Amino acid sequence: MVKFLEMELNLGKSTDGKRFLSEKNILYRRQPQAELGGGLAYALGWIVQKHRGLDVVWHDGSTTNYESSLYLYPEKKSGFVILTNGAKDDINSAIRKKILEIWF
Repeated sequence: MVKFLEMELNLGKSTDGKRFLSEKNILYRRQPQAELGGGLAYALGWIVQKHRGLDVVWHDGSTTNYESSLYLYPEKKSGFVILTNGAKDDINSAIRKKILEIWF
């Protein structure tokens, strides 16, 4: 997941410069397609919003006993991945809030 995060932040390129997706397509996938309310919008496979004035692009999901979340802060060229056992939103939410508390 970290390699995918790096490719997203590098606008379609791996850290060694190999192109996987065009920059145009990476940016297009992040464009809001439907407003969800509360400052959230659905893009192509992503949720997009503002957090403390910065664009945030994220996606999460879960299955029985597993949850994953990936957050991108493109303007900071940063992001993080959270992987947990136990599909409980409160665990990933608490971890995300703590990361953001430390980060900001």
